[in-house]
Parts: sequence; C-alpha cells; structure tokens
Amino acid sequence: MERTTIKSKIKQTRKSFFILFFLIFMVLLFSITGCSRGNEAEPSRSSESTSYQEKGVIFEYLKTPVTTIDPAYVQNDSEIMIAKLIFQGLVKENQQGETVPCIARDWEVSPDGLTYTFHLNKGVLFHNGKEIKADDFKFSWERVLRLRAPASYLFANIQGAETVLSGGGTLVSGITALNEYILQIKLNHRQNNFINLLTHPAGAVLDRYELVEQGVHYAKAGSMKNPALMPSGAGPFQLIEWIGGRSLTLGRNASYFGEKPSIFRLEFSFAGKTKDALLEFLAGNIHILQDINPIDMTFLPKTETLPDLVDQPLRQFRYVGINDRIRPFNNKGVRDAVLYSLNAGEILQAARGKGGAEIKGTVTDYWYDQAGQDQAPISYNKNLAMQSLVQAGYPEGANLPEISLYCGSTEEDQIVAKKMMENLASVGLKVKIHYLSQKDLRQAIKDGQAAFYTRKYSAFSNELDDFFQEEVNSRWQKTFVNSTWDQLLTNAVQQDQAGRFRLYRQLEKEIMAQSRIRYLYSYRSSVAVSQNVDNFQLGRANNVIYEEIRLKQ
Repeated sequence: MERTTIKSKIKQTRKSFFILFFLIFMVLLFSITGCSRGNEAEPSRSSESTSYQEKGVIFEYLKTPVTTIDPAYVQNDSEIMIAKLIFQGLVKENQQGETVPCIARDWEVSPDGLTYTFHLNKGVLFHNGKEIKADDFKFSWERVLRLRAPASYLFANIQGAETVLSGGGTLVSGITALNEYILQIKLNHRQNNFINLLTHPAGAVLDRYELVEQGVHYAKAGSMKNPALMPSGAGPFQLIEWIGGRSLTLGRNASYFGEKPSIFRLEFSFAGKTKDALLEFLAGNIHILQDINPIDMTFLPKTETLPDLVDQPLRQFRYVGINDRIRPFNNKGVRDAVLYSLNAGEILQAARGKGGAEIKGTVTDYWYDQAGQDQAPISYNKNLAMQSLVQAGYPEGANLPEISLYCGSTEEDQIVAKKMMENLASVGLKVKIHYLSQKDLRQAIKDGQAAFYTRKYSAFSNELDDFFQEEVNSRWQKTFVNSTWDQLLTNAVQQDQAGRFRLYRQLEKEIMAQSRIRYLYSYRSSVAVSQNVDNFQLGRANNVIYEEIRLKQ
C-alpha cells in the first residue's frame, strides 16, 4: 500500500514537472518570436544606427502633430498621410494624383451615372488576418454618416443617406453588398467626381468588430503607462506603437495584398521644434524631414552644411475666412477693411520665405493647374482698408471692439497670426489671437463660433470639392449660409471636368465679392532626405511614397 502511494506521488511529481516545463518553454518561445499580430517581428532598439539601416528602419520628423488616425476624423497633412498608410479603400491616389484601383479591382457605372458596382479583390486581409468583404465597406461608410463626421458629405448623395444623417435609421438603402465581393452604390443624382472623392481617408474600410471592442479608445493615442490599442486597416503599414504628443511607429504589413514595402518600420516623431529636428537630421539621426522652408534654415549655425532638399508644389493653401453673421463682421465695410489690410506677400515671407506663392486668383485654377483667368477682387491695399473703415463708421478703427482671430497652434500658425495682427494694427484694428488644436479650430468654424480665422487646407483627395463642401456648404457648417451657393455645388459635381471648373470659379467669385474669404498663399514642400535613402518620391498631397523607398546598404 505504501509502495503504491509512493509510486503515485512520483507520477504526480513527474506530471507537475512536465506541465511546468511545458509552460516555461511556451513563454520563452513566445518572447523570442514576438507577436506582431502574425506579421514580422519588429527589430529591437540598438544604439548603433547601422543596425537600424540594415533592418530597414526609417526615422522621420513631422511638423504637424498627430492627434487622431481615425479616417473619419483626420485633420492635417500628417494625420491624412499616416491614415492612408494604415487604412485603404476601394481606390487610392498614385504619385501623379490620379485615382487608381486599390481593394476594388474594377467597377462599372450605369449609363445614367446613378449606379456604381465595385468588384473587390479576393483574399485582401485586415492587419488582424480577417478577410475584407463588401459588407465591411457598407458598415464603414454608414458609420461615417451615423457619426455625422466631418467627411459625411462624401456619402450624402447616396440613396438613403439622408435618413441616417437625420437620425431616422442606421442603415443606408443605397449601399448594398450583392455578395461577399461585390458592392453596389446607388446615388440620388449624377456625381462625376464620386470615384475621385473615395480617395479621401474616410472612404477606407474598417473592422467593425474591432471598433466595438476598442470603443472610445479606437484610433486614439496611448502613453508609456497605457499603450494605444491597435486598429486594423488594410494598408501597407500597421500601427505598432503610438505615444501621444511624442512618437508613432508603423511596421510593415507582411500580408499586404499589393507590392510590399522594403522598409521594415517607420518611426515618426513630432515632439520638439523644427530647428532641433534639423540638427538631428544633420547628425544622421533622422532620415526624412518634411516641409522644410528657407525660414527654417536660418536657425542653423553658419558652420553647418545645408542639406539638399527635394522641392515641389503641393495641394495645400492658406486662407482667411469670415463669418458675416457675427458682429462686427455683419458690416461689409469691416470685412473689406480686414481683408484689404492683409499683406499676403509679407505674411508668406515671414512664415515660409520662398516655400510657397501668393494666390492672386481663384483656388480652382491653382488646384487643377489651370492658367489663371481672373484676379481676386481684394488684395493688399492699405488705403482702401482705411477708406472701408470710414465707410463702415469706424474711422481708423475708432469705437470698433477688439477682433478675435482664431488659428491653429503650429509654429507657422503662430507666425501667420502675429503677422496678421501687425497688418490689422497698422489700420487701427485691435486683435486678440486664439490658438486652438486643428480639431477644435475645425469645430469652431463648423459651428460658426469662429468669426475670423486663418487655416491651412490640406488635400484629403485629389478633388477640391472636399474644401467647398467643408467650408462653403451650409449643410455642413454655419459660417457660410447661402442656398444659391449650395445649389452651385450640387450642380458642379454633375458636370464634366470643364463644367465643374466653371461653376467652381463662379462660386469663388461670389464668395470673394462678399468678402467672406481670401486666399493668402499656396505651399511648396522642401523635404530633407538622407543620402542613405534611395528612390525617394513625394506625392502632390505632401505624402511620401513609402512603398517605393529603400535604404542603401
């Protein structure tokens, strides 16, 4: 009996030891192989930059901060660029700004232009390994409408969208998954730029189950103590780490359905000042430094050799907007005085030097590379500014209350705002500047709270319709309320390209004649690129074509 008990104890001990050994083995195996969501493990950090180069790690500094990567809510050029690397949709924009197939291999449009039928590529996966189906697109686009997100206008022309926008339902009748790989869209009226608009980040497909699981933390930054949750897209890169206000890391998507990037990882930093980033670049610690302008170079010590720059014009521009329903801007003389007093050339020189050009006509001509046909009705003229104040009943600004100027919080925003304040002070106007985040500024404009503001507009897609819908269409914001202008926009998208340009110009002339908007300057981007980077390409939207670049060995 005693011998049997001893044997059983020995067996139990052996069994416990085997289980413990197996568990330790699995933990060690897991820690060695890494767990990058089934994709390649990221290289460990090393003090030697050569190891990063060998493993294909690119370091880049971004001037504008990243506060969200949710495709429905991205605001600035940095957020748009990163969102498009992580998430993708039916179509995408190539380096030349052309719309090309992406998750959709092809599509047909009915003769009346009201029905679009998209055929999806099979086997396209989210970063978490789930296959993308047509109903994933239906969910993603309906989400944008349910949230009444800033990009809701993209889908507002789809049949049934109005029901969701008004809160009368959650499903859009005009979006139908005919089967797993065929998505059909029915529009209310012809919209010839519909395909181009789908290159907007909000046209991307999202994993519905992941959205529910992550809840309010979806596509939000984390911290060292509370890491960010990882949203799954279908793009060539996936989120690895995101520390709010400091850095964001993307890793290569080994399961990408298109041409896989050769770069293993992208490390973005956006903390600190541009001059510090320039010194880091010259020290070899940063590979790519975007949106450098001649003003930035003046901060470098004279002993430093200036970096070679890749230079090209961008689809970005800065403008000034006015809400004429808020005093004192309900007085056209005051609006005229403000816009006449702004010296766009002086503001550009202070903010960017030669990193842009004054826009003296319509933004339509600038955006679509058309020969300028008309001059803007208002340009810098101090005498006319003074005369306008007299006509408004406020000679030299006497008895005019202090004006609030709203703008972003970047270095450039601050320079522009201070220079505008100087211009306005020269004709007797007192100004108080309010610096807001891009998200808060956009909301203040949309809600009609910002009576006077300046903002940089960055391309969401290759269509200028994005700008007009957000800034002019009274359906989406309260700064401009004009049914005639709304109808012009509706008519424009039903025209061919030449007809669309004509109506856009007509719209701009009417807006500028009412002193509601003034364009200041367009942007040229100069990018500092390390000599170790090969095949560097920059798109018109200030987006680096990361899928093409290589690191020299």
